[in-house]
Amino acid sequence: MSARCSCFALVDVDADVGAASVVDQVDLADELDMCGDVEGFYEHQLRGSLVVCKLVDGCRRDGCGGDRMGGLGEGFEDGGGSVRETEVLRSALTECKAKIAALQVEVRTAREAVEELRWYDERRDNCVEGKPLCQTHVECFLEGSEWSWVVSLCEEELKWRLRVDCSRACHVNVDCVRLVGYVLGSLRAEFCVEHNTDVDGSELKDRVAEYPFPSAWALFRRLVGEQKASEPLLSEVHHRAAQKLFSEEALGRVVAQLEEAYARQAFTSERSEQKSELLRAAASALAKEVVSSRWECTDRLERLEELAVLLLEARESERELRDRLFAAEESIHELHRRHDDDRDGFVSAEAEKRRSLDACVARVASQDETIRVQAEQIVGLQELVQALPSALSEKNADLISAHAQAVALSREVDEKAAAYTDTLEKLEKCVEMLELSRTNELVLSQTLYEAEHQCTQLRGTIEIDAASHQAELVSATAERDRLKEGMEVLRELLPLLLGAAEAHRQEDSGDAGAGVDEGTITSALDASFSLEGYVAAQELREVLLCHLSCVEQLRRDKEVLADELVEAEKARGDYAGSLEEALQSLMEERELRMRTYESQLQFSEQMMRELAMMRNAEEDEMVDEKADMEVNSSYELPSIRSSSPAA
Repeated sequence: MSARCSCFALVDVDADVGAASVVDQVDLADELDMCGDVEGFYEHQLRGSLVVCKLVDGCRRDGCGGDRMGGLGEGFEDGGGSVRETEVLRSALTECKAKIAALQVEVRTAREAVEELRWYDERRDNCVEGKPLCQTHVECFLEGSEWSWVVSLCEEELKWRLRVDCSRACHVNVDCVRLVGYVLGSLRAEFCVEHNTDVDGSELKDRVAEYPFPSAWALFRRLVGEQKASEPLLSEVHHRAAQKLFSEEALGRVVAQLEEAYARQAFTSERSEQKSELLRAAASALAKEVVSSRWECTDRLERLEELAVLLLEARESERELRDRLFAAEESIHELHRRHDDDRDGFVSAEAEKRRSLDACVARVASQDETIRVQAEQIVGLQELVQALPSALSEKNADLISAHAQAVALSREVDEKAAAYTDTLEKLEKCVEMLELSRTNELVLSQTLYEAEHQCTQLRGTIEIDAASHQAELVSATAERDRLKEGMEVLRELLPLLLGAAEAHRQEDSGDAGAGVDEGTITSALDASFSLEGYVAAQELREVLLCHLSCVEQLRRDKEVLADELVEAEKARGDYAGSLEEALQSLMEERELRMRTYESQLQFSEQMMRELAMMRNAEEDEMVDEKADMEVNSSYELPSIRSSSPAA
C-alpha cells in the first residue's frame, strides 16, 4: 500500500484557551512504500504515538532533556512544561492510540479473512481428488530457547498446530500432512506433505520457508507469556532508561523528518514553477507551428479535393462496368433457368411417352395372346366352323376389327413420331439460345476490352500529367538559375552604384559657397544628380527585393510541385493497383463464365446423344412391332383361307 498519509501530528497548545490544533503533518509515503502493507503502517503509526507520549512523560517525571525539549519548543508557540499541556497531549495521544488499535484490529481481521478465503480457494488446486499424488518432505525453523518447555507442556497441540500451519502454507488439506517431526533447541520441524503431481516440491518448500506459522507462534507466546508473567519485574529501571534513550532518538528523527518535509515542499514548489514556464514556452511554440501548418494543410486539402474528384469519376466508371456485368450475369442466369425448365419439361414428356408406349406394348401383347388363343380355338374347332358359317363370318368380322385396331396402333405410332419431331425442334431452339448466350459472352468480352482500353488511356493521362509537372519543375529550376545569375550581377554592381550616389551627395555639400548664377545652376544639377542617384538606388533596392521574393516564391513553388508530384505518383499507383485488381476480378469472372458455358455445352451435347439413342431405340422397337404384326398376319390369314374352301 503506497497511499500518502501522515503518521502523527504535532499539537500546538494555546496557554490561554487550552485548545489543541494541528500544526504540521509528516509525510511518510516513502516509509509506507518500504513497509509494503497496511498492518506495518499502523504498527509504525502506533509506535510513533507511544514514543511521543513516553517522551513527554519522561521529561515531566525526570526533569531532564532540557536542551531537547527546548528544541522541541520551536514547534510549539508556548513552553510545553505545564501539566495542562501534558494532559492535553496525553488525551490526544490516547485517542489516537485507541483509533489506531481499532484500525489495526480491523485490518488484521480483514487480512486473516482474506488469507482464509485465499487458502480455501487455492488448496483445491493442490489436492484435487482423482489426480495422481506424490509426497514431498519440507522443513521449517522456529527460533527460541523455550520450545522444549512448550513441548513438555502440550506436545500434541503443538504438532496439531504445526500441521495446520503447514497445510495452510502448502494449500493442502490437513489430512495430507502425514508426518510431523521436530528437533529441540530452536524448533526444527519436518513434514511429509502429500499433494498433486502437477505442483512442484520446490514451490511447497518456498511457501513453508516464507510462512510465519501463526498458530504455533501463538501457542509459544501464550505459554511463554504466562511463564514470564510470574517472574518479578526487576528490570523496570533498565527498561525506563532504554525507553528514555529511545524517546530521545525518536525526537531527533521527528525533527529531521520535519526539516526534510520543509525542504521537499520548497523543492516541489520551485520545480512546479519551472515546469509551468516550460509548458508555457512549449504551448507558444506549438501555437506557432499550428498556424504555420494550417496554411500548408489548406493547400494540400485543395489538391486532395481535386484528386478525390478524379477518384470519384473513376469509381463511377467502375460502378457502370459492374452494373453491366451484373446485368449480363442476370441474363445468363435467366437463360440457365429457362434451359433447366425446358429440360424438365422434355424429361417429363419423355417419361409420359414412355409410359404410353409401355401401355401400347402391353395392349398389343394382350391382343397377340387373344389372337393366339383364337387361332387355337379355330384349329380346334374347324369342324364347328365348317358346320357354322355364320360363326365363321363373325370370326372374320372379329379379325377385320383386330386388323383395324392394328392400323389404329400404327397411326398412334406415327403420331408419336410427329411428337418426337417436335421435341427435336425444341432442342434445336435450345441450341439457338445457347448460341445467343455465346453472342452475349462475346459482347461482354468486348466490354471488358473497352474497359482495359480506358484503363490504358487513364495510365497515359497520368503519365502525361507527371511529364508536365516534371517540365514545370525543370523550367522553375532554370528560372531560379537565371535569377541567381542576375543576383550575382546586382551584387557586383551594387557597390559601384552606392559609391556613385555617395560621391554625388559629397559634391552637393562641397559646392554650396559658389556664385549666385553658377551656384544655382550647380545646386540644381547636383540636386538632379543626387535625386537620380537616390532614385536609382531605390529602384535597385526594389528590384533586388523583388528578385529575392521571386526566388523565395520559386523555391516554395518548387517544394509544392515536388509534393504534388509525389502525391500524384502515389495516387496514380493506387489507382493503377485498383484498376489491376478490377481487371483481375473481371478476368476471373470471364473465366468462370467460360467454364460454365463449356459445362452447359457438354451437358447439351450429352442430352442430344441421349435423345438420339432414345430415338434409335424407339425406331428399333417400332420395326420389331411391325415385323411381329406381319408375322402374325401371315400366320393367321393362310389358316383362314385354308378353312374357307372346306366350308
